[in-house]
Amino acid sequence: MERAQTLEKFIAKHPEVKLTKLDVNNKEGESPDGTHYEKNYKISDAYGVSVLPTLVFEVREGGELLRFEGGASMKELEESYEEAIVGWRASKEIPW
Repeated sequence: MERAQTLEKFIAKHPEVKLTKLDVNNKEGESPDGTHYEKNYKISDAYGVSVLPTLVFEVREGGELLRFEGGASMKELEESYEEAIVGWRASKEIPW
């Protein structure tokens, strides 16, 4: 519950961030064939998610910006996000 509230506060403060939640298991901890759980599990597998919860920030142009495995405080999210954004913007200015 606390993690969800932290994410809601973070999203409210950063409207440029879009949140997509994937439920990968049903109440029995399974991902039955032909269900949205199976589809979501395949997506999470493609992202290399092995810890729940995992929070992945991506930039629109593709590529992972930031990843949190397990819980994160608002302060950790804010500091890491700001640092990652500054680094990403700087990398866009480098003429490769």
